[in-house]
Formats: sequence, C-alpha cells, structure tokens
Amino acid sequence: MKILKLNIKNINSLKGEQTIDFEKYFQNSLFLITGETGSGKTTIFDAICIALYNQTPRLKDTKEVLTKRTTDGYIELIYEVNGEIYKNSWFVKRSRNKIDGKIQDTKMELAIQKNGKFEILSTKKTEVLKKTAEIIKLNFGQFRKSVLLAQGDFNAFLNANSNERADILEKMTGTKIYAEIGKKTFELYKQKKNEIEQLKAQIEIIPIIKEEELQNRKIELKELEKYTLDFEQSATLVIIFSIEFFVLFSVQYFIILLDLKEWQWWIYSFFALSIVAAWIYAKKERKVYDTNNAIYEKKYEETLQMIAKLEEEGHLKKSDLIIESCDEHI
Repeated sequence: MKILKLNIKNINSLKGEQTIDFEKYFQNSLFLITGETGSGKTTIFDAICIALYNQTPRLKDTKEVLTKRTTDGYIELIYEVNGEIYKNSWFVKRSRNKIDGKIQDTKMELAIQKNGKFEILSTKKTEVLKKTAEIIKLNFGQFRKSVLLAQGDFNAFLNANSNERADILEKMTGTKIYAEIGKKTFELYKQKKNEIEQLKAQIEIIPIIKEEELQNRKIELKELEKYTLDFEQSATLVIIFSIEFFVLFSVQYFIILLDLKEWQWWIYSFFALSIVAAWIYAKKERKVYDTNNAIYEKKYEETLQMIAKLEEEGHLKKSDLIIESCDEHI
C-alpha cells in the first residue's frame, strides 16, 4: 500500500480544507512530521485511519474529530495497491447544518480510478469497510500494529504474539504462497507416513514359514512322484492283460487255419493258466492301484492348497513350478 494524497476539512485542530500530497512532495524521500503540541500531527494519522476503517487508536467515536463550531467535515484518502488507485471518503455533518446541531451518523464511500476518473464501488459503510480490508489485506488491528504505529503504541507489533506477527508479515510481504506450500508438504508427509505404517502392519501379520516345514513339504512332493510311477505300472499291466486276450483269439484263428486241433487243448490250457495268473496279479495290482489312487488324490489336493498358500504368502510363484497332469492314468 502506498498513500498518495490526503484531503481533509475541519478535522480536529486542522480547520478548513487541507491537502497533503505525499506523491508530489515526498515520493522518493523520508520525512518527519513535527510541530507543537496540539498542532495536528496526530490528526493526520487519525484521518488516515478514519478514511480506511472508521476507527482511530485513541478515539471511541470518530464523530468527535469534527472541529468545534463547524457544520461539516470530510476526509479523502487516495492510495495505491498492486497498481490500482483507490479513494476512500468519509463524511460528517451536523443536523440542520448549524454549529449547535447534533452530529449525524458518518457516511463512507469507496472508489477506484479508471481512465483518470474515480468510479464509485460502494457507498454503504459496512461494504466499504469490508472491501477496504480486502484490498489492503490488513484489518484495523493489523494496520495499527504494522503500517501505522500510533503515539504511545509504537511497540504494539513487537509485543504481539508470534501468530499475530506471522499473520501480519505474511500479508505485508506476500509470502502466503509459501505457507500454503508448507501446509501441502506437511499433509503429503503425513499421508505417506500413514501409508508406510499400514505397510508395516501388513508385513507383521504375514506368517513366516520355517525351513523345517519347507523340507517336509518337499518330501511330500517327492512321494507324489512315487505314486505317479505306481499308476504307470498298473496301467501297463492292464494293457498287457488286454494284449493276452487279443493273442488268444489270434491263436484260435491260427489253430483253425493250420489244422492244429490235436494241440489246441494244450494251447488253450497254457493260455488259460496265463490268463488266470494275469487275472490274479492284475487283481492284486488293482488293490494297490486303488490305494495309491486314493492317496494320490488326497496328496494332490493338499499340494495344490499348499502351493496356493505359499504363493499367497509370497514364498514362490506358481508359474515357476512344472506341474504335469496325470489324469490319463487315473
């Protein structure tokens, strides 16, 4: 914020119309306001505060600033914020326009300069005060602690708590974006920290399989190979048994063809004995086969469950195993 010009009329000891052109006389220099007690030094600062906030650090009622034995007064403050020029106006007058009339309620006005002329933004006092605070980005309390340090209260900013000072400095220096960045960074840190804690919790509940249990399961897998070989042996016997019947019928055909009827009973007896022997042996192997088949079915299901569990726990991948189906033997 840069104050450009102050126009006042009948404010405290400064009777009549007065103008201070800060832009013309004090643009590139520091200046000191001095004078005798009661000469109107503090009135200048009161006028700035009243034009902006309708408040002063030392008066409870701003109407009291009207110079005695005058009928009306006003304050006009022209200032610049972010390249835009604004004008705040404050008006006060007595009823019936008489010097003994009662002081009426004050009025305010806010305008912005466009193409060299001021266009009114608002004439409602509450709206003017609200818009002014938004433009300057400081409320009255912050303004009097940072921009305008009133007489006897110059150390208010130094005595303010850390939160108040941080808020004032943030608005004065335009560093709010860095506060937002810090806030977002903290939120992201908090989120990632929670994700890490959740992952740690998941890791803790994953059961760790012991080496001894792994060895036992490897032994079970080897036993399955044994049962697979037994199935192959039993299947071979069934094939041999079927071939004998085929040979028997073939021999019968050759007996008739070669006229070997006198040998046929010997030949039949031999094949009958071999068939009986094969049948007895096949029946025995069938029992072994049925037993092994039941065990195999059980072990096969247990193995599939075990592999699924190990894969779920992350100890192996099913794609890394070579599992051959033995359905054709079953």
